[in-house]
Amino acid sequence: MNICLCCGCCCQILKNIKSFDSPAKAVNSSYYASVDADECTSCGNCESICPMDAIEIEESAIVNIERCIGCGVCIGNCDFS
Repeated sequence: MNICLCCGCCCQILKNIKSFDSPAKAVNSSYYASVDADECTSCGNCESICPMDAIEIEESAIVNIERCIGCGVCIGNCDFS
């Protein structure tokens, strides 16, 4: 199995996986996003680009590892990673 790095807007595979309560249990890359709260500016780039809605912004970004499939899309859109 592989994971594409598309945004999920037209990828039917990601759309289907996103509907699961815990997408990471179905498919993952053995990685997951983590956040250095001291470096996070809460800009929301990662939250808006995450194809699994695994990131929420509070004082800093918070990753729900039950939803994070480890695609890395958020990392590429973070100015501080």
